[in-house]
Amino acid sequence: MKRLEKFPWQIDEGAVCDYVDGTLILAVKDDEWNDAQLERAGEPFGVEVCETNGIVIFLMDGGPLDTCDFYFNIQECDEKKELMAQKNLKVQAVLIDKDDVIRIIKTGSLTLEKTRELQELFKKQEAYDFMPGEYDCNVEGLQSAYEPTELAKYAKTSFVLH
Repeated sequence: MKRLEKFPWQIDEGAVCDYVDGTLILAVKDDEWNDAQLERAGEPFGVEVCETNGIVIFLMDGGPLDTCDFYFNIQECDEKKELMAQKNLKVQAVLIDKDDVIRIIKTGSLTLEKTRELQELFKKQEAYDFMPGEYDCNVEGLQSAYEPTELAKYAKTSFVLH
């Protein structure tokens, strides 16, 4: 994926996290990215990875972003085995406009240590037995109880995308 290309998947407005084609993607779709926001594209994005009760949350801020929260469930990941076998996990932050055009993209490769830290959080999550719909209900509960910045108290590791 590249800047000003069409994002390859249809997503709703908001923040979405998925592991696809060997890359963990943190995508934010907004109706309008203004010029002032786009001018901040060169600034790094900080990502904190949080975990509580089997729920893994990525908190990303920097550049034009206030803190965005992304929820990831390894139990619903189609490429789980590949993700868990990674040595240097590739991560992309993608900011998309209302027409699904990529306005800002940041790509990084995590160190072996950071990759292992994430995989440990995913293993912990995978060990949780969620009933159908329970995971989504738990996520909704967290979202209604906390602002994204308040979730940082559950941070287990972090990394930066330049």
